[in-house]
Amino acid sequence: MLNLGAPLVYILSLGFGLGRQIPTPIDGLQYPVYVSTGAMVGTVVTLAGGFALWPVTLGFEGNQHFIAASHAPLSPWQISLGETLAVGVRILAQACFFAGLGAAFGLWSPIGAATQLPMTVLAGLALYTPLQALTARFPHAERHYSAIYRGFAAIFLLGGAFAPISLLPTSVQWFAWFSPVWHALLVNRALLGSPAPGLALHVVLLLIVTSVGSIGGCLGFRWRLAR
Repeated sequence: MLNLGAPLVYILSLGFGLGRQIPTPIDGLQYPVYVSTGAMVGTVVTLAGGFALWPVTLGFEGNQHFIAASHAPLSPWQISLGETLAVGVRILAQACFFAGLGAAFGLWSPIGAATQLPMTVLAGLALYTPLQALTARFPHAERHYSAIYRGFAAIFLLGGAFAPISLLPTSVQWFAWFSPVWHALLVNRALLGSPAPGLALHVVLLLIVTSVGSIGGCLGFRWRLAR
């Protein structure tokens, strides 16, 4: 199910509400554009992270549809990657809705909206795939879900969604390197005109994390389904 309310609230309250009080561009972008890109990536990434927790746990221990699928001619890696593909489609739909709202409100052009989609989805998968692997590998991971959800807030808030990380205390700025939100935002904002060097590095890092997480998910599903 799409989160239809949050994008509208973010754009209206932060983009056009708070944004009107900050006339000075930030990193070359007007604040409504700056904060809307952050809200879009942050919303999609946290949504993807949520899909890696209870839905995966229920697939093994609740309705057990992963176990049912394993009795069909499907291998564990097909089940794992199929689930990742399904999540990718769902977060793409969420990103399209958010980007479309931004275009409708004049924050960016339709082409600009389209440029925001690839990195937004990649950032979501960069969080989803490692969490899927951990959830599959550890049968009682749900005991730690409350802490993980609090981690989602840190990934969102400390990833430069609402302000440059240079404004954060020096002691926590390093955390941005572990936030897929920050890596995706540097690229997305650069595509809208914000200067940012070394963009290829951020793309490669997210690709590596997603690839390693996907392999871990396949191994985790194989281990869990063989129990």
